Amino acid sequence: MKLDADIIIVGSGIGGATIAKELAKRKKKILILERGSFYHPNQIGSELCAYKFYDRHGLWSKTKEGIFYYRALMVGGTSVVSCGNGTRSLEKEFKKLGMDLTKEFIEVEKELNIKPISGRLIGKGTKKIMQAADKLGFKMEPMPKYINIRKCDACGNCVLGCQSEAKWTALQYLTQAQENGVSLLTGINVTKVLVSKRRAIGLQGFNQAGKRIEKFANIIVLAAGGIGTPIILQNSKIKAGDKLFLDLFNVTIGLTKDKGLTKEPVMAAVHHNRGFVLSPFIDTPLVLASVVPLSLRRNIKISTQRDHLLGIMVKIKDDCRGRVNKDGSIEKTITPKDLFKFFCF
Repeated sequence: MKLDADIIIVGSGIGGATIAKELAKRKKKILILERGSFYHPNQIGSELCAYKFYDRHGLWSKTKEGIFYYRALMVGGTSVVSCGNGTRSLEKEFKKLGMDLTKEFIEVEKELNIKPISGRLIGKGTKKIMQAADKLGFKMEPMPKYINIRKCDACGNCVLGCQSEAKWTALQYLTQAQENGVSLLTGINVTKVLVSKRRAIGLQGFNQAGKRIEKFANIIVLAAGGIGTPIILQNSKIKAGDKLFLDLFNVTIGLTKDKGLTKEPVMAAVHHNRGFVLSPFIDTPLVLASVVPLSLRRNIKISTQRDHLLGIMVKIKDDCRGRVNKDGSIEKTITPKDLFKFFCF
């Protein structure tokens, strides 16, 4: 058996890119296998391009129960279309388990230059929402973000990819990894882990032409995300896929005569609470026209007035009651506890 690398990493998102960057410093021969394609900054930032790299075009990715979920299949993973938020997560929960990650949080915040968003980038729409929230007793603060304010042009299209490259993404770590000798193969859909004598020895998958391929290494790292990794494991006869959470969110929108939220970074402010956050947010025109529960005619009318829309996102810490199935389908039930966080805070 000829080895293709010392270490093979499946997935080029935040997990895979970080591992590759760190291991590359140790002069290991590393190969990354990525299902999606690479998109240059001038190829992103529009709905037409996003239609290509969002799983099922971002409009038809639903659980069996009809819940939308968003997943980018591309080099850099979902980090390319994230909102650039850098809030600390599960810090107290880890401490209760005896793991104080304070030093690690500080290291990440320093490396990614995470800071509360500059007041220069907070638009009139977000300011209106912050003032209204304050009157109601919901204090909103500027969102900590990993955005270079000198590059940000406040286009409001964070979820379509950042053409100005103001937002940190896993692509930056991948560049560092490749400069240190890491190889990247795109268009490879890994389906299962190859095992010999109870030890992982390689991976099997298919390229974009549908040709089956096999790659071998001493160490196999699965970093294909919360959906991709469980599928690979189940195809490898390893139990996985239970206890899925999706960070469920709902957005309430309204029309205003003044300017809305379109000319500023998405989610520029945040209100933290027990199990949920509130943040200004507005969808792209195509999503508005597709998922708002109104008639198509009214949806199109609303989407054409996007510059005059204000939106509040409620994002919750949902119960881990979901499941990723072997065939790639997802099951996710909204529990009474989830509903309470959405509507009864």
